[in-house]
Amino acid sequence: MPDWSYRPIFRPWLFLMPPARARDIGLKASEHIATRPLGKTFIHLIGHMTPPETVACEALGVEMRSPVGLGAGLDVDGSAITAFSRFGFGFLEVGSITLEPNQIDEEIGRDEAHEALIYPRQRSNQGVMALVDKLKRPDAYRAAIGVRLGYREGASAQEAARERGEMIRALHPYVSFFTVETQREVQSGAWTAADWDGQIASMSAALDQGSPRRALLIAIRPDDAREAIRTMIEGGLRHGLSGVVIDDGQREGESVRYGRTAHPDCLALVAFVRQTWGDKLTIIAAGGIHAPAEALAVFAAGADLVQIHSGFVYAGPGLPKRINEALAYYQPNRALVSPPQVRTLGISAWKWAVTMGLGLFVAAVFVWLVAITRVTLPYDEQFVGLDHAQLVSITPTLMPFLAHDRISLAGTMLSSAILYTGIAAFALRQRQDWARQALLISGSVGYLSFFLFLGFGYLDPLHALLTAGLLPAFLFGLRGQTFQTSRTPPPNLQNDRAWLRGLYGQLCFIVMGIGLFVGGILIVQTGLVSVFVPQDLAYMNITAEALRAVSPRLLPLIAHDRVGFGGALISNGLVALLFSLWGFRQGARWVWWTLVLAGLPGFIGAIGIHFVVGYTDFIHLLPPYLAAIFYVAGAVLSYAFLCGSGSGSVPNLHREMQMGGQQKIETAIP
Repeated sequence: MPDWSYRPIFRPWLFLMPPARARDIGLKASEHIATRPLGKTFIHLIGHMTPPETVACEALGVEMRSPVGLGAGLDVDGSAITAFSRFGFGFLEVGSITLEPNQIDEEIGRDEAHEALIYPRQRSNQGVMALVDKLKRPDAYRAAIGVRLGYREGASAQEAARERGEMIRALHPYVSFFTVETQREVQSGAWTAADWDGQIASMSAALDQGSPRRALLIAIRPDDAREAIRTMIEGGLRHGLSGVVIDDGQREGESVRYGRTAHPDCLALVAFVRQTWGDKLTIIAAGGIHAPAEALAVFAAGADLVQIHSGFVYAGPGLPKRINEALAYYQPNRALVSPPQVRTLGISAWKWAVTMGLGLFVAAVFVWLVAITRVTLPYDEQFVGLDHAQLVSITPTLMPFLAHDRISLAGTMLSSAILYTGIAAFALRQRQDWARQALLISGSVGYLSFFLFLGFGYLDPLHALLTAGLLPAFLFGLRGQTFQTSRTPPPNLQNDRAWLRGLYGQLCFIVMGIGLFVGGILIVQTGLVSVFVPQDLAYMNITAEALRAVSPRLLPLIAHDRVGFGGALISNGLVALLFSLWGFRQGARWVWWTLVLAGLPGFIGAIGIHFVVGYTDFIHLLPPYLAAIFYVAGAVLSYAFLCGSGSGSVPNLHREMQMGGQQKIETAIP
């Protein structure tokens, strides 16, 4: 559920349900998709959430694809780790887990006004062995796994140590680090410093039994007393403590509140821990992160890794991707060596792709000129065995009908030409991976549609020449390696109105692309099976049998036009869809202009020609009407996001991140 679908569609629906039920449905649905055949590919296609290589890091002795993780408590039992590992996370923390299953009457609350989740202090879980069963297939997930260790209610310090030791031994082969939950006994004063020291020593001994030894961290919260934090950390350091997890939960009576309001206190606690213990500890901080700017502020305050909890629910599943993009832009951990440009005949790949787009543009103009003049070409007439005058005499509306198909084809070709040229000139030029994938998928489908014509026994010389002429430019344009470059507009940092409207605009363009793709399939199916829909024959005031009687090759000629238009529309819908899925980025004006300019010839040609020839049946025109509505809505709603300048606080934040500052960044959050 990328943000463009989650915020406009799924979140309003899920928020109508009780929070626990909404959580369970979301977890089960995500994992169901991820574990189906091609499910992981589907998640990648709709979200493109793989972290940039430049944000990869090493922490706690583990290589991580991203320093952004999922916080404990959202997926307690690891029910959706396969799906979450495809959402751009570098690590996932599950739990709190107890040795035996712990089932309570759990009620979860939502405070939508403050974007908070409210949990009971005790949480249900299925026990350690249920988690072990889920983790036994490391091929199912590709993120580091951390487990937060709890214990049964009422256990003494010695009993809690024994239970945690057993869990460590059971989980050791499958996880990267363990976190010790401390909120109840230690922070309430029920355990003495000696009890805590014995607890951490026992767990450290259990860790020593595994090879390699896993990292051990303790969980602390912003409302914990500083002296209690000192006692726990100093005791832990004597026994090999690796770090701390600064949780964003805040006690509220018998409940714990996770939300955005914890952010300032989390920043202060991160700074306190870093200033007090320096580099002795790895700091993972949740920080009430609901927007990329807040994550950058937590990093700047001194955190090594960040976690998302309530932000995943309120901002959306695209939040880790947005944070990764912000990190790649503002604080890349390493520079990648740009692979050399691949040139063919002395021309770089992106210029070949531009050449393909321009060639398609010229061909579209030629098709349009033919359609508004003769309509048919001499070889069309030779194929059916009728000259132009004889074709006109069959029925007055036959030639306008043929013109309406060919004008629609020309408009679709012009639309695709603009899309291909824009993607090549702005994104493929920067060797962005999504651009090459979009061109490869849509272009391959467009070229393969040529073979649909062979079934009619009619080889269109112009179409064959166009396909053969542009194919080398298409293939040469796909050569070379993609490379992540910073020569892009600054990424989105805030969940502001422009961002939210942009999600609705992106959704409109995606729906439009899907509609064009499905419409192309239906047109191809019509051309291959029945050639006409009832409205076509009613417009021409003739039957298919009567047309066949004039010439047995007349229907194959018309079907050839229909299939050609349908194939072009499938390719056009695909490139528009993939462009809308993967190309949206705040401040990318070229994205908005490319989509808008590409839509004009497509919709003007497809809709306008019907009025020119008098074929104005409402049912027949309803699909392009609906697509045009989504096109206009997408352009209006996405304008501020794609063409706006973004947050004014970005330059200051950029300087702070480049300096590697450890101080709080209040200016990051307006």
